[in-house]
Parts: sequence; structure tokens; C-alpha cells
Amino acid sequence: MDTAEVSEGLRAALVYARKLTLSPTRLGPDDVAAFLAAGHDERALYFVVFVTAVFTMSNRIVHGLGLATPSPAGLHEAVERLHRQGYAGTVQYILAQAEHAGAPRGRGAETLE
Repeated sequence: MDTAEVSEGLRAALVYARKLTLSPTRLGPDDVAAFLAAGHDERALYFVVFVTAVFTMSNRIVHGLGLATPSPAGLHEAVERLHRQGYAGTVQYILAQAEHAGAPRGRGAETLE
């Protein structure tokens, strides 16, 4: 990341997202100031935080349930399903994958369907 040929704005966003992912308790006012100094506004900060949080959560779900990483074809299928069905289709997919893996269905799982 330090040597990639990207704009300073993108570099600042990536640095912030990386720190938020790897050591969130170490983020502070200096990190926000560096992000804003790169030309971003508060709305961009919120966007970086929310996108980073969603991907972090998604990775925790995938790893926690032991779901397989899809092949390129499987990833394309997932994108198409998301476009067609929205997130309800994603919940159904996760439940089907968990059932296929033999994961026990805990209390409350039935409310996701």
C-alpha cells in the first residue's frame, strides 16, 4: 500500500480502513485529521467506516460458519442473486450453507427465513 501508485485521497482512505480493521482501538483524532487533510469530508469518513465495518462483519460470518470462499463463477452467481433477491436471498443462502455443513440451528434462526 505504501508504494502503490494511487492518489493521496485513496491512500488516506486505505490507511484509515486498514487501521480500523486491524487495530480499531488505536484510531484517534490524528487519524481523522490525516483523512480529512487528504481532501475528504466527514461524509467520506462515514462511508469508509461503514463499508469497512460491513466487510469486516461479512468476513467474520463467513469464517465463523466455515463457509467456503466461492469460485469466480460462484461469486458471480452470488452477485446475481443479491441483485435479484436483495439481502433476503443472502440470508437464505447462509442458512442453506449452514444446514449443508450440518451446523445446528439455534434459537432464533427460524425467524431469519
